[in-house]
Amino acid sequence: MTPSVRSVPRRQIILSAVVSGALVATASACKEPAPKTVSASDLSPSEYSAGYRIAAARCERQSACSGSTSSKSCVGKNIVPSAAEAQLEQCVDPIDKAKLDACIGAIRNHPCTTDINISELKPCQMRVLCPAKVHEGTP
Repeated sequence: MTPSVRSVPRRQIILSAVVSGALVATASACKEPAPKTVSASDLSPSEYSAGYRIAAARCERQSACSGSTSSKSCVGKNIVPSAAEAQLEQCVDPIDKAKLDACIGAIRNHPCTTDINISELKPCQMRVLCPAKVHEGTP
């Protein structure tokens, strides 16, 4: 038999409400943010150029790992996705050229035995490539 509201102590009702609210807040805080869709028009010329270089390095690596020849279509279809993975659309121009070169090197030297995720390569992360961007948690 479920106790009536009158028979349940007020303190227990309030505690139950607080705990329930905390569980709802925790569950909603754990949701992944929806990925932002990036298009070529979202990119500045500098960001697009960096995306092109990252895509070219990615295609060169793919070619070297698979033994096939790289094609221009590979680069073309990977410019915007590569820029999006590196979050280049969030940069404030200019993108650091020396750091972009380090990113390209990291892509080329990434082992063929594992898939490549640009956002997981430290030299390719936005906070490295975009030094003028004020990043969360930095002064």
